[in-house]
Amino acid sequence: PMLQMRLPDLRERVNACYGYAAIARIDITQTAPTGFGEESVPAKASPPPAPAAERAARSRAAAVGDPGLRAALERLGANIISRSTGAGDGARDAPTAGREGKERPC
Repeated sequence: PMLQMRLPDLRERVNACYGYAAIARIDITQTAPTGFGEESVPAKASPPPAPAAERAARSRAAAVGDPGLRAALERLGANIISRSTGAGDGARDAPTAGREGKERPC
């Protein structure tokens, strides 16, 4: 009942976000009480970052004073650089790579 009561507001918010009547109605379907997550397949481990990406990330995070924060930023940066360039150092392209043409409406 609570969700059913909020459907008109949810529909209006989605349509306002898109700027037109993107959805006309919302249907709610009840599923089993256990949900879907219990039978999911475990995620594959991602490959380690390339050494060039690790070096680029380490040099960019060198100015951070807190060692824990610096280590976390180095890991994050190395993963982003590796994924955006394949295996090269591509440190210049990391912040925007892979985002061309993908817009979030709201």
